Parts: sequence; C-alpha cells; structure tokens
Amino acid sequence: MKTGRKYGEKEKIQILIKSLIFRTLRIYIFSFYAFLFFVSLADAKMFENISKYHIVRDFPCNIA
Repeated sequence: MKTGRKYGEKEKIQILIKSLIFRTLRIYIFSFYAFLFFVSLADAKMFENISKYHIVRDFPCNIA
C-alpha cells in the first residue's frame, strides 16, 4: 500500500518552472533595490573638507 502522492512528469515540470520563476523574480527585485541604493549614494553630496567633520585626537604612546 502506497502512502503519499506520486507526482507525474507534468507536475514535476510545473513545480520546477514555478520555483524558477519565483527565484528569478527575487533576483530582479533585489537587483532593483540594490540599484536604487547605489544611485542614492551617487546622488549624495560629499563634504568638501571631510577632515573637519572627524574628531581627531592625538593618543599618547604609553597608555597605562
């Protein structure tokens, strides 16, 4: 007595095609959002004098 469902060749192909379509859509959606992210980085204005925005401190050689 068999328990569980046996898939025919047609059902197997349909399952593989559906998973392939979803995988491709995920890649396209991820690539689109990555593209938007990098475009937004390119549009960001860089500081003209970036060193004045950093906190600079001279550390002593001996920390004890």
